Amino acid sequence: MACIAIVGAGPSGAAAGRHLALQGHAVTLFDKSAFPRDKTCGDWLTPIALRELGALGLDLHALDALVPGHAQVRRSILVSPDGRRSEHPSAPQGRCIRREHLDALLVDQAVRAGCRLVRRTVRRVDRSDPEWAGFEHLIDARGAGSVRANAVGVRTYWTVRHHPDTVALADEVALHTDARHRRGYGWIFPVEIDAQMLTFNIGVGLWQRDSRPGATVTDYLSHFLEHNPVARRLAPHRLGETRRHGYPVVLGGWRQQVVDAGVLRIGDAAGLADPLTGDGIGNALISGRLAAAAIGEATASGADAAALWRRRHAEQIAPELRRALLLRNLLVSTTAKNLATAVLDRGPAHWRARLHAAIFGSAPYGALLSPRGVAGEVLA
Repeated sequence: MACIAIVGAGPSGAAAGRHLALQGHAVTLFDKSAFPRDKTCGDWLTPIALRELGALGLDLHALDALVPGHAQVRRSILVSPDGRRSEHPSAPQGRCIRREHLDALLVDQAVRAGCRLVRRTVRRVDRSDPEWAGFEHLIDARGAGSVRANAVGVRTYWTVRHHPDTVALADEVALHTDARHRRGYGWIFPVEIDAQMLTFNIGVGLWQRDSRPGATVTDYLSHFLEHNPVARRLAPHRLGETRRHGYPVVLGGWRQQVVDAGVLRIGDAAGLADPLTGDGIGNALISGRLAAAAIGEATASGADAAALWRRRHAEQIAPELRRALLLRNLLVSTTAKNLATAVLDRGPAHWRARLHAAIFGSAPYGALLSPRGVAGEVLA
């Protein structure tokens, strides 16, 4: 078995660590933070991400027991700049869980599988560094902060009291597009529910090169909270609001650098976030699993682990990122978003099902063009 160092114990690193430890490898996870720790994110878990969590010992029953009160997503909603809505049932359901809880659970699963967790700030992940001489494989899972980000998000939490206007939103995830920021969107996701209160994650995301004076991501969030009809519906019932936090995002492009001088890069460190929705957790977990499989095969066969990981990425992740990028490019203009939402709202139900399944992570983007459609691709 191999000795493996993983730098970064977020979703991709913890997932890779658990998969590798269960194979019998000696895995050391390095992270600068103690867990649990807050992590700024949208907190949305797609069905694809939930499938990966199940493979890590965190199925829906485990999540219900370990994170009581988290939101269960039964509906997905797309809102166009002109206010038209396209709504569809989420099948299977998604979830929303604060990253503070999710990341701690993943690290715990990795440690339970046999990983050694070391709290340390690592500034350089380079095979030539003597620090890594004792490890046969080195994985960079440091997240978006370790590479050049191309997008930025900012979010706040609103706690609201129970009221028909707020409870009605407790099981839906909604993406709101905007005419002012053509490649950005706002979101309103339920996160926690108890007998008296609900908590919503409300935020916006924006490509960095679209930011300009008077139209930064912070300006975008202020405008969104003031003018969005759903935010205005929640506002009278608000009991509290957290400080607004920004965070970098590395959206997937046409190509990703998943190997760097023998170092395997996974998750946000490899730029694997969905370029249409900004979701990074699903691909982070998938990349951790695939990189672990590559190392396992390399250990058994003597093949090059980096080449095997590169091939798995090219076959299973890159095509989906490219499909998402193409779809995003088709939907840049305000006219295109308005027209697409109108077609979804009025058009054939099977097209609405396909697009919602792809965007909200019930099925791969490839299902949009598959003759089998969502029925053949949707997750069980």
